[in-house]
Amino acid sequence: MSEIVVENEWGVVEGLSFDQVKALAPRLNTETQVAGLRLKFKPTRAALDVLVAEFGRDAFHPGCRFAWAYLYKKVERAPVDFEWVTQPYNHQREWFSLIKDLPYFALEWEMGLGKSKTVLDVCQWAHANGELDAVLVVTLKDVHRKWIDKEVPTHLPKGFADSAWWNTNAVDAGMWFGTSRDRTPLIKSKKFAVATMNFNVIHRKKGEEWAKRFLSQRKCLLVVDESHWMKSPDSETTKALHRLGKLAERRMIMTGTLTGGSPLDAWAQYYFLDPKIVNGMKFWQFKSEYAVEKEVPGVTYEGWETDPITKKSVKVQKPVKTVVSFKNEDKLKNMLDPYRSRLLKADCLDLPPKLYRMRSFEMSDAMRKAYTGMQSDYLSDLSGGRTMTATMAITKMLRLQQIACGFVTPDGADPTDEAVTGEGLDAKNPRVEALMQELQKVNGKGIIWSYWRYSLREIAAALREAYGAASVVEYHGGISAENKFRAQKEFQEGTPRWFVGNPQSAGTGIDLYESQDMLYFNNSHNLILRLQSEDRFHRIGQKGTSCTITDLECLGTIDRPQLRALKNKQDIAATISGDILKQWLTEAV
Repeated sequence: MSEIVVENEWGVVEGLSFDQVKALAPRLNTETQVAGLRLKFKPTRAALDVLVAEFGRDAFHPGCRFAWAYLYKKVERAPVDFEWVTQPYNHQREWFSLIKDLPYFALEWEMGLGKSKTVLDVCQWAHANGELDAVLVVTLKDVHRKWIDKEVPTHLPKGFADSAWWNTNAVDAGMWFGTSRDRTPLIKSKKFAVATMNFNVIHRKKGEEWAKRFLSQRKCLLVVDESHWMKSPDSETTKALHRLGKLAERRMIMTGTLTGGSPLDAWAQYYFLDPKIVNGMKFWQFKSEYAVEKEVPGVTYEGWETDPITKKSVKVQKPVKTVVSFKNEDKLKNMLDPYRSRLLKADCLDLPPKLYRMRSFEMSDAMRKAYTGMQSDYLSDLSGGRTMTATMAITKMLRLQQIACGFVTPDGADPTDEAVTGEGLDAKNPRVEALMQELQKVNGKGIIWSYWRYSLREIAAALREAYGAASVVEYHGGISAENKFRAQKEFQEGTPRWFVGNPQSAGTGIDLYESQDMLYFNNSHNLILRLQSEDRFHRIGQKGTSCTITDLECLGTIDRPQLRALKNKQDIAATISGDILKQWLTEAV
């Protein structure tokens, strides 16, 4: 049987006889190359028309339609016989028609373009055709509940599905439907079954065992939402999803930020879809193909090698290598493009522009004393030739940033912990005062982000004092899942004016488009969190004329170089080093 594989630059027809190759090549009316019984050709509209007519669409590899779909975009497609529950935007309608029958695919759509709706439309279509009777969505904590509480009731027909979200607080994880007196395990539902779980439980024994049963007993689509969180090949979550993916009828990944700057992030996500997409490469092979590494002087680790004489495994000291740059990026793009859709809001939606502002303020005497003392210590360490790892550099950067936020942490505390305890440096925090002055310019609702609960509590207290207790909702790790869900709903639908949250908890998967103003009390080293949190209000549903984003900057600190790196789309976590920290510290003096 003939099979056709089409990439961006070349297509290949296989399974032909010698006479078929000779007869087909001139008919394609394009550049061709004959290699034995394989016919390579440059994809053109005319060539593809001939191949579709000759062999039918089923001869094409499932992912190939997307490498050449642009050739057909201006041609009227036959209408899809499908009853929409919510009317799609043009981009949703187009890509639904392209992916509705595929075994695996990636929706790399910028945040706010309606990926969830498109996936649920595919589920409804596939169920009507007898191909699927369930979907399991694995995503971030709390976002998994949003699928059940909002997405399913909105985008699937009433009475079409039974659904449940994994509730760790329930004895049986809550994967049931029906009333408390008359409930049924979701696996046994006679309707379409929708189950959602979070990354924190999918690799644990109880969670993975339930997912295996669900996938084994149902004809299931397995969706990894916010799939960039499974980018690490060594994480238990990634390993569990790779195991579970083998049991699913179909697989999809969804993300608005595939990578934080490293092409290596793509391996775990596309290997999950199908190892053949990455040519069956293991991660070390993928890394060798697309990354340039160099040895770290004087740093080794203990490994094993086979002795060429004794043929036995022996312990050896191997050099530690670090990635310094990337290579073959065009080759990687061409390899992945047939299996993904990459869309930007600017191409699909008429959203208001993002406007960026900066509010600077001076340190207090107490802040300056603490900051310059710590800064001098770090510069001495670096000037003395002390080796500094990326983790050490980030830790020092965070301690300096905490001082710039008006507090210090105990020496033994982990400064990377969201819940780290703090001690205020001033009776009145200059950063909080600058924030409150900026908030006076906000008309309507506003979103305030910070990465530490110490700062979040200070901000919430100041807002309640100025605007009243009912004016504020909080969303961070110190709030229960039930109260976080209520906070988001009240902010969108009710009277609270201020949403105070941590991007690690609230920066992904929720809608905050009732606001047109967002303020960053401080930033983190994580580019993806910054991009995701910005788009909580810049998405479908936004009715404002502009979306204003304001950053607070403490003068004379690392705030400015850090913010500049984020706005230049640099993932500080992936690029920070002792040399970069030294440059920032010197710049901030």
